[in-house]
Amino acid sequence: MTFSSKEIERWLRPWPIKLRQRRWKIIVVPLRSCGKLKCYWKMPDGERKTIGWWAKAAAKGKVPDDRQHYIHMLARFHVPVMASLTAVAMKRRGELTVIDGNYHLIAALSVKAYKYGRLKCPMSWVGLVIPARQKFPV
Repeated sequence: MTFSSKEIERWLRPWPIKLRQRRWKIIVVPLRSCGKLKCYWKMPDGERKTIGWWAKAAAKGKVPDDRQHYIHMLARFHVPVMASLTAVAMKRRGELTVIDGNYHLIAALSVKAYKYGRLKCPMSWVGLVIPARQKFPV
């Protein structure tokens, strides 16, 4: 089933963003599989790291820039009470890259997979919004 940009923007979490006018589909994937997706941000050497790499680094307190504080605040106060999460991903240079929901995915994974602060994450599944013509790599 596909949706228009306006339909998705109505219920997109954690907050609405402006999507290009095209058709989108939403698939529900396990949170752990989102760790393999690339992150929109690039490292100084130009390489895009995975969401899982950022989550592991955040859990150890070694995120290499000022995003550390924001990820920690999300992990402490927001992720433990979030019931659901939707992220937007697009294929770029042959890789599926998360372009919105990066921080929330990183915080959720750092709590769920890497036991950040001994907190518990209630989410096991993530709604992933991708362009209708693209496929999610299994």
